[in-house]
This record gives sequence, C-alpha cells and structure tokens, in this order.
Amino acid sequence: MKIIVNADDFGLSEGVNYGIIDTYKYGILTSTTALVNGYAIGHAVKLAHENTGLGIGIHFTLTFRKPVSRNFPYVDKEGNFLKYQELDAINSTLDASIIYEEFQCQLEKFVELFGFFPDHIDSHHHVHMFPVVKEVVTKIAESIGVSVRGVDVPVELDFYDDKVTESYFIESLNKFDDIVEIMTHPAYVDNTLFQTSSYSMPRIRETEVLKSNKLKRHLEKLGHKLVTFEE
Repeated sequence: MKIIVNADDFGLSEGVNYGIIDTYKYGILTSTTALVNGYAIGHAVKLAHENTGLGIGIHFTLTFRKPVSRNFPYVDKEGNFLKYQELDAINSTLDASIIYEEFQCQLEKFVELFGFFPDHIDSHHHVHMFPVVKEVVTKIAESIGVSVRGVDVPVELDFYDDKVTESYFIESLNKFDDIVEIMTHPAYVDNTLFQTSSYSMPRIRETEVLKSNKLKRHLEKLGHKLVTFEE
C-alpha cells in the first residue's frame, strides 16, 4: 500500500514549520500543504528549498487571517476572513466566481513564493468540502493537473487529538488496501500557534509519534511505501 503522510499548516508559524521539517527528516512525513498567508510563510519557503524531497501542496483558506485578493466580501469588520462557523452558516450562498478569484490569487502567490506549482490541494478547516467551494477547487485542480484531498485520494481524518498514537495510526491503515493520505498536524508549539489555533498542544504528541522509529520500522516490515502526491 502507498501511504501519503501529509502535514497541514506549513507557514503558519516557525514552530509549525520546524515540526513539519523534523518529522520529514527524521520520521515518516512525506508531504505538507502551505498557507500562503501564514505568519511564517517566508521561513517555510526557505526550509522547503533546503528539503527538496518534501512534497508541497497548497492549503487554500477562507478562514485564516486576511484574503489575498482585493475586495473579498466574506470578511469581518477588520478585514479578516470569517470564522469557520460564520462561513459555514452562509456556505450555500457563496459566489463561486469570488471564491475562484481568491483561490487563484492564493495559487499565484504560492508559485511566486516557492517557484513551482503545488503537487496537490487541500484546505484549512476543510472548507473545500462545501459544495460551492468544492466545485471551484476541483476546477483549479484540473487546470493544473493535481489531486484534491478527500476527492481523488481517500483520507483518514481521525489521527487527531486523543487518537494520536502509534497503534491507532497502524490500525487505521487496515481500512485501506491501495493508497491513503494520513492528515497530520505536527508542530513545536510557539506563541503564534498557541494564540492562533485551538489545536496546539496535541501537535507536540503528533510530532513525537511521526518521528517514532518503531512506527517507521513497522511500516517497512509490512511493505508499505511512503510516497508524496506526485509519486
């Protein structure tokens, strides 16, 4: 079986970036997705160029910090994206053309920063599973020839919080027999992450599990292949 171990939130903070890079260099992580409007996206780009085997996709967002496009309407009074619950409440009325413009701007910024196109697409808080947003993301993915999380590749979403253990990781693989993405959130918690995300401290445990030699040896013993989306 082919396993993609992907970390979300590359660029959110330096602590997140270091957690992602360490689990790639010393563990089983193969891939990540970048927030182009993250607080530490420049730092993420530097680390990416130093670790060229890491697969890098784009983490589209409609719920984190400010839009990249101009005059984006789905914002609060400070000009920040709406919170997930607020966006969810109006998701059926979202204008696809406006979402498309914003995501195109995020994609262009990704290419400007990294110097290449992303190898896959997912989104912050899974907003790409809203019907209107999913349609837009699918259109963009087709235009650049990449996969979308939960659409083209099955994903195990429960490696999270109290389920972050070596045994649960291994057990979750029994549900699949071809290819699967394991979504993860490794990080070293810094002030930026702690103040920005409600899911912060469990990321330390994720980092430890993903760097586990025992887990890596077990996957090798079973003949599983760790791959990127491009592979």
